[in-house]
Amino acid sequence: MLEARSVTLRRGGRTILDDVSVVLRAGEVTGVIGPNGSGKSTLLRILSGVTAPDAGEVFIAGTPLRRLRPAELALRRAVLSQERPAGFAFTVRELVSLGAQRGIPRAAAETQALVTRAIDRVGLGAAEHQATDRLSGGERQRAHLARALVQLWTGRGVANGGGMLLLDEPLSAQDPLHQIDILDLAREHAGQGGTVMIILHDINAAVRAADRLVVLRQGHVAADGSPTSVVTKAMLAGVFDVDLTPCTAPEPPLPFVLPQVARRIDPHPHSSCPHSP
Repeated sequence: MLEARSVTLRRGGRTILDDVSVVLRAGEVTGVIGPNGSGKSTLLRILSGVTAPDAGEVFIAGTPLRRLRPAELALRRAVLSQERPAGFAFTVRELVSLGAQRGIPRAAAETQALVTRAIDRVGLGAAEHQATDRLSGGERQRAHLARALVQLWTGRGVANGGGMLLLDEPLSAQDPLHQIDILDLAREHAGQGGTVMIILHDINAAVRAADRLVVLRQGHVAADGSPTSVVTKAMLAGVFDVDLTPCTAPEPPLPFVLPQVARRIDPHPHSSCPHSP
């Protein structure tokens, strides 16, 4: 279990996160949604140990994250951030292999088998010897995802369950087929006992992947619960400032939205009587 308790972060006189508490559980996918600038990526960086909060604490299985050495932390969690370097002259296989450097030492053949498995899982088997700076943005994104998988797989001897996989906008450069595949991958990892946090802008994708949704707005938790309880007309109006009524899919019975019919909510509607007080 990964838990943030009352974390607050301020930067440049601005409060990015304000008294935020979130619990990520093993065997569960937690989706995080919210408007731009609401603190989603900041929360992921705090939960991953990249950024220390100004107040509050993060715990891994009851242990304060700040007490864990970077090497210990690397065995327990892997992060796919939005900032992904091109990889310089690395081939796909070389980049993915970097994930094993943080894991428990294994026989070379076993490590390479895990690397092959990760590359195949993200659909890059045909490109494994290609330079990453020659890949498309979506392919490079999936190569870094494969690297994160190898990091967790080689660290499983220490991590509880499948380890923690923290994903920041993993669909941003993907076509529809690979979007589905990455969402299914997140579900698979949770199904194997892993803990997954996935930040998404696409509400429908978040509903498909997540057991639980956390909604952030202006650095606060605006909602936290099942997709059915969270994705409501009132939430969409209060958090995203749009007039949009969710629909319900028949099987499975999950909410979905049609953004093309959404309307902006005017915070200052014009009076029908322009000269009235």
